Amino acid sequence: MRLSNDKIKRGILHDEQSVRDAAVSFFSMSSPDDRTVIPMATDAIEAFGYQHAFSDIGVLQPLSQTDATITWLADEFVRIGNPVDPLQWEYVTTLSWLLAAADASLLKRRRKDIAGILFLNADAREAIGQRTKLLSANLEECWEEFERGCETLGDASPNPLGLLGHVYHLLEAISRDPQEFSDDVLSLLSEPLDVPPDLVQAWMQVCVIRAAGQMRLADATAHLVKILQEPNEDWVYEDCVNALAKIGGDDVVKAVWNTCAVAPAYFHQYAAWVLESTDSDLSVEAALQLFQQADDLAIKIDYGHALLSGFAVDGIAPVRQLVLNNVDNEEFDDLRYQLTAVCTLMEAEFPEMQAWREEFRTAEEEQVPTPGVDFPVIDTWSAQVMGSSPPKQTKPQQPLSIQFPKASRFRGVSRNQLCPCKSGKKYKNCCLRR
Repeated sequence: MRLSNDKIKRGILHDEQSVRDAAVSFFSMSSPDDRTVIPMATDAIEAFGYQHAFSDIGVLQPLSQTDATITWLADEFVRIGNPVDPLQWEYVTTLSWLLAAADASLLKRRRKDIAGILFLNADAREAIGQRTKLLSANLEECWEEFERGCETLGDASPNPLGLLGHVYHLLEAISRDPQEFSDDVLSLLSEPLDVPPDLVQAWMQVCVIRAAGQMRLADATAHLVKILQEPNEDWVYEDCVNALAKIGGDDVVKAVWNTCAVAPAYFHQYAAWVLESTDSDLSVEAALQLFQQADDLAIKIDYGHALLSGFAVDGIAPVRQLVLNNVDNEEFDDLRYQLTAVCTLMEAEFPEMQAWREEFRTAEEEQVPTPGVDFPVIDTWSAQVMGSSPPKQTKPQQPLSIQFPKASRFRGVSRNQLCPCKSGKKYKNCCLRR
């Protein structure tokens, strides 16, 4: 038996942060199109404050925005005003990217309101401008520009930092017509890469992974699962998982589940992520069986998170026993935290639960929020309109090189482990999201 979505939704306004985290993460990962969720999340921020409502407000980014939440975001920028400390800077950066991730049509309707927002992150402002402009673009021309962009990315010379983002925006526009371009996307995904790889073809292939998800191309499922089994960079795997999650459904669960028996060991991390992002009874069944079969503790932890994310009664006892067997191991603290939150919302009790709840509640009350990675937030509006001197910009003076393939400094880090940047957040809520 699984908890209903309506009951999970009520957890977004629960008194305990751990419960709010578990509830909003469920919708962020498996039901982001539910437009009733983010208004409740903004109510939670109003009630508990942006520093304490959720352990990371960035988890709201995939959720579908509404006119009302766009208004709320604009009002938050006004309320904060000129950020005076790192926590406020990080908050307005997060708000900027929440806004930039909204539906492009909605952003276009509200472009005058958005144009007047002070301290909107410059890169987020640029992303909004590109996405709204492409709403009226010729899609054939977008595909041609996408090909030219991949040629530039495949060049050995350093590439502009914003080019990859622009390529993704072009693919978002192309995805509005799946019938026209789905064959092109499927053809690219099915082509084996040469060794050594043709970097232009490689860039085209890894970029259209996102398009497959945006188009909800069920026929891409097998190709995406195959790419997950081949040597690639972590960000390529992550795009595959996100695409599979958007396609969704039991066919995706079956494809991932069946592959686990023959796939490399690292595949389980991404398989667990797919199951965690799929709202179905079959995903819970798969996570439970794979959890029971796993010998590696790190893999068990990943499947444990997937089990709990389904809010299923069947997942409570085995995860609890795993935690009890490793109660002195700090690597299990996040799983224990999630177990306690899920059981609180499901009104399930076990002997240790009250003591654990008190421990986490005390830790939440005593915690001092710390900013994560220092990303520049630049006011690109007030200097132009108000006639003031432009603020000092902290962006790199030279564009960073983007080449493929590219080594990741976070290779092998599980999405549920602490982020190596030492922000104190989980990797999935920190540098993975960024």
